[in-house]
Amino acid sequence: SVGLELSPWESIDLRFGYRQDMASDLEDVLSAGVRYQIWRSVIEASISQSDDGNGGAIQFAWAF
Repeated sequence: SVGLELSPWESIDLRFGYRQDMASDLEDVLSAGVRYQIWRSVIEASISQSDDGNGGAIQFAWAF
């Protein structure tokens, strides 16, 4: 696995990732996400894609 997180602005983070399973027959997975924080409120959204399928998530959080 390899990942990268960039913070181009103070309240926004961009994330990118790649996973390759070398031990079994699982497909390679690409992923991307964005995180936005204003004061203590956090919203994160991410997507992933492989040959087997796609996925996504949205998370609302309170940072402390």
